[in-house]
Amino acid sequence: MFQEYFAQSDLLVWPLIGLIIFLVSFVGVILYVGWGLRDAEKREYLARLPLAGDGDQNASESKGRTC
Repeated sequence: MFQEYFAQSDLLVWPLIGLIIFLVSFVGVILYVGWGLRDAEKREYLARLPLAGDGDQNASESKGRTC
Protein backbone atom coordinates (compact mmCIF):
# COMPACT_ATOMS: atom_id res chain seq x y z
CA MET A 1 0.00 0.00 0.00
CA PHE A 2 2.72 2.49 0.97
CA GLN A 3 4.88 1.52 -2.00
CA GLU A 4 2.16 2.61 -4.40
CA TYR A 5 1.70 5.91 -2.58
CA PHE A 6 5.39 6.71 -2.48
CA ALA A 7 6.02 5.55 -6.06
CA GLN A 8 3.64 8.22 -7.36
CA SER A 9 5.05 11.03 -5.22
CA ASP A 10 7.25 13.65 -6.91
CA LEU A 11 8.56 14.92 -3.57
CA LEU A 12 10.88 12.00 -2.85
CA VAL A 13 13.83 13.84 -4.35
CA TRP A 14 13.96 16.39 -1.48
CA PRO A 15 14.91 13.94 1.29
CA LEU A 16 17.65 12.58 -0.97
CA ILE A 17 18.98 16.08 -1.64
CA GLY A 18 18.95 16.79 2.11
CA LEU A 19 20.80 13.56 2.80
CA ILE A 20 23.44 14.37 0.18
CA ILE A 21 23.95 17.88 1.59
CA PHE A 22 24.31 16.46 5.10
CA LEU A 23 26.78 13.78 4.02
CA VAL A 24 28.93 16.25 2.05
CA SER A 25 29.11 18.68 4.97
CA PHE A 26 29.78 15.86 7.47
CA VAL A 27 32.61 14.47 5.36
CA GLY A 28 33.95 18.02 4.93
CA VAL A 29 34.10 18.55 8.69
CA ILE A 30 35.76 15.18 9.22
CA LEU A 31 38.37 15.98 6.56
CA TYR A 32 39.01 19.42 8.07
CA VAL A 33 39.51 17.96 11.53
CA GLY A 34 41.66 15.10 10.23
CA TRP A 35 43.91 16.93 7.81
CA GLY A 36 43.32 20.61 8.49
CA LEU A 37 44.33 20.52 12.14
CA ARG A 38 47.62 18.66 11.81
CA ASP A 39 49.53 21.81 12.74
CA ALA A 40 50.15 21.85 16.50
CA GLU A 41 50.15 25.66 16.66
CA LYS A 42 46.72 25.88 15.08
CA ARG A 43 45.33 23.25 17.46
CA GLU A 44 46.81 25.13 20.43
CA TYR A 45 45.30 28.41 19.22
CA LEU A 46 41.86 26.83 18.78
CA ALA A 47 42.10 25.08 22.15
CA ARG A 48 42.78 28.36 23.95
CA LEU A 49 40.22 30.36 21.99
CA PRO A 50 37.32 29.99 24.46
CA LEU A 51 39.58 31.19 27.29
CA ALA A 52 41.08 34.10 25.35
CA GLY A 53 39.26 37.30 26.06
CA ASP A 54 39.48 40.74 27.43
CA GLY A 55 40.47 40.64 31.09
CA ASP A 56 38.58 43.86 31.81
CA GLN A 57 35.31 42.32 30.68
CA ASN A 58 35.58 39.50 33.21
CA ALA A 59 36.52 41.93 35.98
CA SER A 60 33.55 44.20 35.27
CA GLU A 61 31.16 41.23 35.29
CA SER A 62 32.42 40.01 38.64
CA LYS A 63 32.10 43.48 40.25
CA GLY A 64 28.41 43.65 39.40
CA ARG A 65 27.59 40.36 41.07
CA THR A 66 26.97 40.03 44.75
CA CYS A 67 27.02 36.55 46.24
